Amino acid sequence: MAQMNRSPDRLVIFDCDGVLVDSEPIAARLTAEAVSELGWEMTAELAKSEFLGDTFSNIIRRVEEKIGAKVPEDWPTRSQRNLLAALERELTPVSGVRGAIEALVANGVTLAVGSQGSHEKMQVTLAVTGLLPFFEGRIFSASQVSHPKPAPDLFLLAAATLGVPPSRAVVVEDSTKGVKAALAAGMRVLGYTASVGHAAIVSAGAEPIDDLADLPARLGF
Repeated sequence: MAQMNRSPDRLVIFDCDGVLVDSEPIAARLTAEAVSELGWEMTAELAKSEFLGDTFSNIIRRVEEKIGAKVPEDWPTRSQRNLLAALERELTPVSGVRGAIEALVANGVTLAVGSQGSHEKMQVTLAVTGLLPFFEGRIFSASQVSHPKPAPDLFLLAAATLGVPPSRAVVVEDSTKGVKAALAAGMRVLGYTASVGHAAIVSAGAEPIDDLADLPARLGF
C-alpha cells in the first residue's frame, strides 16, 4: 500500500461514538432501557444492531413505527438526559486512539469530527474523555446537513469548511452507514472493526483496521 503524503493539508475526519469515545456499549444499554419502556422489548445487543450509526431523530421515527404511536412528549429529552448522565459517569476513550491522535497532530495533520450525534452530546463525550482540545472548532454534526449518513453531506461539509479536497481527506468510521457516506464523498475510509466486525466493515467497502493505535502507520507516518 502506498504511503500518504505528510503535508499539513491532510485531513482526517473521525466518527465520534465507537471511534473516539467508547460510548456504544453505554448507549446501547440506555437505548434498550428507554425503548423497552415504550413497549418494544429490547436488549442492548438488539439496540446496537438496530440503531448503530443512526441519528436520534431516526431512532424516534423507527420506534414510533414499531409501537404504532407517538413517543411521549417528554421521552426524547428524558432519554437523552439519562444517556448523557451515564456517559459522564462511565465514558472512556477508545483504546489506542489518543496516542494515534497525538501522533497525527505531531505530523501536521488536521483533525475533525463528523458524527450523527448532536453538538451537545459531543461536547460532553469529548470533554469527559479529554479529547475535546484536539478537535475544538472542527466538530461537525448531522444536525448541520439535510441528509445524514449514509449520505456524504456531513463529510463534504467538513472538508469544504476546512478547505481540503475530498480526495485528500481520510475518514475513520465504525458503522456501515458511515463507511458508505465516506465512500460517497470520495474519501478514503478506514473502518474500525470493533463495533460491527471485520466482515461487515469489508463488505461496506472500507479498509479494515482492528487497532486504532495502528492508525498513524496506516496513514504513512
